[in-house]
Amino acid sequence: MTTEASEGRPPIDDNKKISAKALLFAFVALVSEGLQPVISNSRPDNSDPLFFSWMTVIWELICILPFYLWEQRKKTSRIQSFDNIDHPRNHWKRLVFVGLAFSVSVYLMIIGYDETGPITGMIIVKISPFFAMVIGALYLHERISLSQIGFTLILLGGVFVLATKGTFQFEVFSIGVVLLLIVSLLWNLGHAASKPLLETHVMTTPETIVARMLLCTVFLGIFSLVSRGIQDFWQWTNPNYFWPMFLMGAVYACLHFSWYKLITTVNLSTATAIMIASPIVTMVASFITATDTLQWYHIVSLVTFFVGLYGIIAFQKQNQKKVNLIPLDEKAN
Repeated sequence: MTTEASEGRPPIDDNKKISAKALLFAFVALVSEGLQPVISNSRPDNSDPLFFSWMTVIWELICILPFYLWEQRKKTSRIQSFDNIDHPRNHWKRLVFVGLAFSVSVYLMIIGYDETGPITGMIIVKISPFFAMVIGALYLHERISLSQIGFTLILLGGVFVLATKGTFQFEVFSIGVVLLLIVSLLWNLGHAASKPLLETHVMTTPETIVARMLLCTVFLGIFSLVSRGIQDFWQWTNPNYFWPMFLMGAVYACLHFSWYKLITTVNLSTATAIMIASPIVTMVASFITATDTLQWYHIVSLVTFFVGLYGIIAFQKQNQKKVNLIPLDEKAN
């Protein structure tokens, strides 16, 4: 998920109550993100993860286009009044990097969910604000306080509990956790690379999302066709394969659209804090579909994640007020 810039909108009042519309967007975003690992792991065992990733971004692009066209028609006069002295093609290297980062992240996410299971996987990808903080410190020279370091240690403790399945033994450290940590890092790198295009109004958020999906479609399509040819295309005619691909793309589209609408309604830190609760949706969905079993280490790690992430976000918000800066993208998907 992404916090993709304000696009010239007026600042949001932190003290303003969350509207019913914002709550609706938050609910859709929470449910969409929480269902992702459950849907991903519902695909047949012999389904190729690369082809599945490709079909996922194709369906997301198809599903997001109506939202994109609707948003384009509703552009405000203020956005339209910006002088377009720059053009996205002048930043093609940056866009290629963004496309590659998100292409690899989708593929690794599918594999990571397979390795960890839905509940562990969804908890792990919530570490995104930690990487946002690190990238902000390295790339934007933002200050990291001692309190944030303390909350980071709590967060990393939760990661270790999850990765070792509560055994605290390195030999059972899950490779799937490592892959999902890389996914979260790639999300933040992609968001950081997109940020200048949004801040200078070279592209709007809907345009950035569509461009990203187009590039992911191209890159994953090339990777899939080169490695496997057309041997998997028969899955379009088999409901057992078709529906997970379609549903994965559809929830991704709902997630991106609702997240974008949410951050134009409430403060970024508030929206990010809301989305930390998405593993609870995953737990409920996993129980209903019997796709995963809730373990004690899930509860322990989720509590440490809540404490660590909310602490990091709270101090990021405090620092933002002090220096009047917009922080790096804190969410993903």
